[in-house]
Amino acid sequence: MYALRRPLLPLLLALPLLGAPGCSDRVEIASGGPDSTTVHPAKDPGGVEASIVFYRAESKKSDRLLGEGRFFTIKEDSKVRARVNLFHANALGDREGMFHLVWVDPEGKAFYTKRIDYNPDAEEGALSSSVSATPGRRDPGEYMLRVYLYRELIAEKSFVLLTEEEAAARAKAEKAAESGSSKKKSSGKKRSAKKSGSSKK
Repeated sequence: MYALRRPLLPLLLALPLLGAPGCSDRVEIASGGPDSTTVHPAKDPGGVEASIVFYRAESKKSDRLLGEGRFFTIKEDSKVRARVNLFHANALGDREGMFHLVWVDPEGKAFYTKRIDYNPDAEEGALSSSVSATPGRRDPGEYMLRVYLYRELIAEKSFVLLTEEEAAARAKAEKAAESGSSKKKSSGKKRSAKKSGSSKK
């Protein structure tokens, strides 16, 4: 079974447009952010920041995200979708925000990049991207999504693709753990009730 590791500081990707030198607007030390996202904060307070949410699908009746999480199953017609929530987007001012959403495979290689030119019209906003998770196109393992603004990494988050057998085994283990936890709670309540009855006598 795959254990999610803490994302490391990014290796230099073999993408010229994301490797441009220059003065960084980000602090060198990453920190934990919303939704288990690793955040590379802006040096200036109020700078643009982001969090990442992975999900399976979006409700057709509302904007609600379905199947949120970090573990997904490789199967036909399956996709992993990401919503990148932006905070302080209006810090861009009149500039158009150039974002790159880079999907990275278990070997650390970028296999898909989506560029988004974003025009901020509010303090908060969102970007989206998705990749297929079908047999033959994806192997099981830990993947990563990295979000760049003007070629600087601002957020990253990992997720795991499982085979159907691995997903079934994981679901079984989670169910067993939940069952064991509920039994312990029930046993604790019974012992507490017995003690209470004994004290009344």
